[in-house]
Amino acid sequence: MDISGKNVPHQLGIDIISGKIEKPDAVVCCNDVMAVSLTEVLTSNGIRVPEDIKVTGYDGSWDSALNFPSITTIAGRDKQFGADAVCRLYEIITNQKAEQNVCRQYVRFGKSCGCFENLPIDHHLVDMIERSREKRQYLPTDFIHRMSDSATLTELSDNIDEVGHILGDMEGMDICLCSDWQGDMDNPDNFRQFGYSDEMYLLLSKRFGDNEKAHYTFKTSDILPMLDSKHESCLIVLTSLHCSGQIFGYIGSIYAECRRMYIDEYYAGWCDSVSNGIKMLQKKLYAEYIRKQIENISETSLLTGMLNSRGFVVKTSEAFEKYRTEGKSCYLLMLTYYPSEIGSTSLELIFEKIMMNLCSHRVCAKTREETFAVIIPATDKEEVSNTSQNLIAALESGFRDHFGDVTLPEFAVYFSTIESSDIYEIEKNVYESGQNLYEKRKAQEDSYMDYRQEIYRLRRNITAEPQRDWNIDDMAHGIGISRSHLQRLYKQFFSVSIKDDVITARIKKAMQLLANTNMRIQEIAEHCGYNNDNHLMRQFKEKTGKTAMQYRKEARLHEK
Repeated sequence: MDISGKNVPHQLGIDIISGKIEKPDAVVCCNDVMAVSLTEVLTSNGIRVPEDIKVTGYDGSWDSALNFPSITTIAGRDKQFGADAVCRLYEIITNQKAEQNVCRQYVRFGKSCGCFENLPIDHHLVDMIERSREKRQYLPTDFIHRMSDSATLTELSDNIDEVGHILGDMEGMDICLCSDWQGDMDNPDNFRQFGYSDEMYLLLSKRFGDNEKAHYTFKTSDILPMLDSKHESCLIVLTSLHCSGQIFGYIGSIYAECRRMYIDEYYAGWCDSVSNGIKMLQKKLYAEYIRKQIENISETSLLTGMLNSRGFVVKTSEAFEKYRTEGKSCYLLMLTYYPSEIGSTSLELIFEKIMMNLCSHRVCAKTREETFAVIIPATDKEEVSNTSQNLIAALESGFRDHFGDVTLPEFAVYFSTIESSDIYEIEKNVYESGQNLYEKRKAQEDSYMDYRQEIYRLRRNITAEPQRDWNIDDMAHGIGISRSHLQRLYKQFFSVSIKDDVITARIKKAMQLLANTNMRIQEIAEHCGYNNDNHLMRQFKEKTGKTAMQYRKEARLHEK
């Protein structure tokens, strides 16, 4: 008896059980899903498979091997599909006919047909299926959106790192970008379609435990930087990163054991998401490049209307003559800030708008990214210094009004005197002052940036292992800074306190365990770092607005 169609297996089973259909000796289903469904209906109503009715599938599904009884089916079809796809790709690339390979299809015997009494199951296959099922719980992480929403390479690297747990079968991964991954900004139709650049950029070197150093270039002939130094024996799978016909680079997936290598739809989808994230970032950078090109031929910013370098020089020449007639000297104040973002929010446009409001009566411009120039008329340098301090205080106040109670960025300033109304001399002064400001900022920022990588690693560890006892004093000691300094920098980087981040990570893990396991609340509390279940339930309700049991019930209903 051959069956197909939606709900047919279930209805057939009911009809056989009720006697509406005479009990057959065997049922051959069009696919394994139907065979499994029919088997479950029959066995749950006292009809034994294969003793009373034999059942077989057809399409060689791996899942069918895990059911009891395991389903007898026809295997080899997927291999044929893969071979056909390779031949078709070869024909497209070379324009030559490929020799067609015919893959053998064969009966994979399970217990559902009754041919063998004690048929062993391929434990390696079962292990692969179990790991595939485990990955399904990570689908709600929304990793596609998180990667495509990145505004900088650093943010993309962090987002990829944070969702890398989906590929838990591997020991680690290296994501390598071609040196020309951005394409040709002046000719966007000119991009890499074949091969790789002579040098690659190591965007992320993720290790499940502690990441390796990244964000540097290496020779493509080395394949991966790790291969150029002493390392343990491992299997590395290289997967191309490409999107819309452009080659961006490749991913090196590292496996400590060959049997752990498992390339499935989750892996393919994850790699596609990385490629898409790179493509979206490329588009954002191109849009920013075009905006700046247009600004270069005008005197003001297209987004805010603030003077740019060109407009500033012209207006400063006019202001110099005006202030000289008033008996005042003309001073140039250069100002910048760091970091350039709070969490994942860029401060550039926000600071530009605040500066425009504060300096509406002055000659003010953004001369380069994160750098502003202001002309201050004054009788002496002390007056300039006071004006500068008042301006920074007003900037901090405007920043608080916009963001609320968050840690403020740091400022660096540099003064010089405008000696002439000559356009060339003013332009030279602005350039040299900008260079001096950059060196001053770098000196201030070096100590600040020393801790950035350590703090980012700390957050990744909190996300990966929220159940640990995260003591702020111990964390600060491990990095080598004071408790207060760590708390200030952490909030500056991520716009959230360490304590809140630990709680959020624990609640997220609790949500996964509630939705995907049958563990008791007390067990979940222990797995999430809580001393008792009451503490977990209280914080869970505060964060989600639901009790743990309400969340579990809704998650199970949604899954059905």
